[in-house]
Amino acid sequence: NNPTRNNNPSLPNNLPLDPQDSHRSPSSIPSARVVTYNIHTLGQEASSARSKRLLTNLLFLSSHTEVLFIQETREHIDKENPTLHPNIPLIPGFTPFSNPNTDVPNSGGTCIYIRNTFLETFQIREGMHKIVADGYIHMLSLLPRKGPSPPLLLINIYLPCGNSVEAQTMRASCLSALKS
Repeated sequence: NNPTRNNNPSLPNNLPLDPQDSHRSPSSIPSARVVTYNIHTLGQEASSARSKRLLTNLLFLSSHTEVLFIQETREHIDKENPTLHPNIPLIPGFTPFSNPNTDVPNSGGTCIYIRNTFLETFQIREGMHKIVADGYIHMLSLLPRKGPSPPLLLINIYLPCGNSVEAQTMRASCLSALKS
C-alpha cells in the first residue's frame, strides 16, 4: 500500500497523500497541510454508529495532514474545572489544543490537532495557544526552531450561522474579538 497513491475514490487522483510531498526545504518555514472539519457535536456515546464514523473520518483525515481544525465540538467545560473534555478523541501522533465553550453548554467548541512530528519543528513556549472567543476562535502561534523566521499563525474559527439576533450578535462579537 503506497501512501502517496490516492486509493479513496471520493478524492482527486492527483492528490499527494504523503505529507512529506508538501514540505518546503528544511531551511525555510515548515509548511503544513491543513484540514478543517465541522463535526456537529462530539456529545454522542462513544459506541454509537455516528461516533465510530466520526472517529474513522478523523483518523483518515489525520493520516494525510499535519494540522486538523475541528469545529462545533459542542463541548462544555465548567470554568471551575477546566480540563480537556473527555469527548475530545485522542488521535495517535497528534496533540490536541481544545477551545470549549465555557459559557453556553452544547454550543460552539473548536479544537486544533497538530501532528507531533510537525510540532517538534517549532519552539514550544507558554502562551502559544490563545483563546480569542470561548468556543468559537482560538489560535496557535508557532515559532520555527530554525532560522530567523516569523511565527506560523494558525487560527481556527467557528462562526454560528443563522439570521437570529442572537446569532448575528455572536458573530459580531467573535469578529470584534479577532480584530483586537
